Amino acid sequence: LLALHQRLKHLKNFVHTCKKRDTLQRWVQDAHPVKSYSLSHLLEKAPTFSLFDLAHAINHDNASVVELTQKLVNHVTSRECTSCSVKGFYCDNPNCKAKDTISFPFQVERVLQCRTCKDYFHRECYSPSTCTKCARIKAMNKQAAAASE
Repeated sequence: LLALHQRLKHLKNFVHTCKKRDTLQRWVQDAHPVKSYSLSHLLEKAPTFSLFDLAHAINHDNASVVELTQKLVNHVTSRECTSCSVKGFYCDNPNCKAKDTISFPFQVERVLQCRTCKDYFHRECYSPSTCTKCARIKAMNKQAAAASE
């Protein structure tokens, strides 16, 4: 349930900024088998689970959450929605073997975020000690400081 929540947390930004926001929010509202119950709380920033969610997780009955997550992922990655698909990123590591592959923050099994510069990288391409974006920022700051002296 926590892994699903982590994916949904990243997907939230896509849902809120999509041109088809009303449709996506309706998917969230309608995703739960109990129609009077919404899964919208799962898109909140902090992990918030209802007792209903936890009971379903214990019984391994997360089908509605898994289905909603997959539906949102398909929406974003299908490239049918340009307002969502353009928010993907290319790995910044110059040695990346998948340089032409567009990745998204919700692909938590494939990407990591640098804690310093907040850029995303493929897991196999990222090293906190050699973050390529942090190195560029540091070099630019050093150059700016030298120029202002």
